[in-house]
Amino acid sequence: QAPVLSAAPANVTVSCNNVPQAATLTATDNCDATVAVTSSDSTTPGNCPESYTITRTWTATDNCGNSTVKTQVI
Repeated sequence: QAPVLSAAPANVTVSCNNVPQAATLTATDNCDATVAVTSSDSTTPGNCPESYTITRTWTATDNCGNSTVKTQVI
């Protein structure tokens, strides 16, 4: 079974460089007591240098290779 990953923050629109820090998500699993949770950001350019979209992704992977993914769009 895939791990259960805590809720990601809601999508948000911010001004200028007021990008929130990445939240720390946690995960539980039916067999693995120490599920690995990783996060990454992917930036998509907009119409001008100050306009862009960040997709923040958290992935929880248990020791059997099962994974769950949550995202936030900023």
